[in-house]
Amino acid sequence: MALIWNGEQIPCEAHVIDWRSSGLEYIARKDPGCGKRKKPPALFVVHYTGAENPPPVAYKHRLKVRKSVEFAMDYHGQIWQFCDPAKVFCAHAQGANTFSFGMEIQSRGVTKDFATPPRGRYTADMPWGKQSYVFFTKDQLDALCQFVDALIQARIIPAKGLAMAKKDIKKRIRPGDWSKLKGVAGHYHVDTEPGKIDPGPHVFEELWMHFNDV
Repeated sequence: MALIWNGEQIPCEAHVIDWRSSGLEYIARKDPGCGKRKKPPALFVVHYTGAENPPPVAYKHRLKVRKSVEFAMDYHGQIWQFCDPAKVFCAHAQGANTFSFGMEIQSRGVTKDFATPPRGRYTADMPWGKQSYVFFTKDQLDALCQFVDALIQARIIPAKGLAMAKKDIKKRIRPGDWSKLKGVAGHYHVDTEPGKIDPGPHVFEELWMHFNDV
């Protein structure tokens, strides 16, 4: 199994379906917000879909709302790749698109109602106040760790695996500092649109345990 980066296959333990087999591709200068990279990005931004939309549905929905994203994951942990992020950037995080690439993870995000499959909920103290989130599935968290590990092994992102110190996981990052970030960040860390709260801090706590053994 592999993901595609700069035209090359990058080994990845997670199951990745790329645009060549799915037929679902975002194309630079054709699809909304997509453009050609000037240089490969080193910042990976994690999102949740905000609805129980599997990747093929999420792909079409983003076209309708004039947005796009490089990767999407279903609740089984299967990843769909919609373009080559080393060559194409997508409209996933306003203000950070040209130097980052993103993944939408299938989840309603803040409500467990009608969640598929059923998931627990947790509350976190965030910069804007207490926020309720729905947990990602174990399959999703495992696949995310495998995906990040593949990015690290290929030296696409730094070996630390996270863009900020552990103490900064819940902080919003100042726009002037975004381009300095390398590794993994959340949508709530980097976006000029108000109200972005995904994917929740539990994702980064899991990544810290996986990559830093803490």
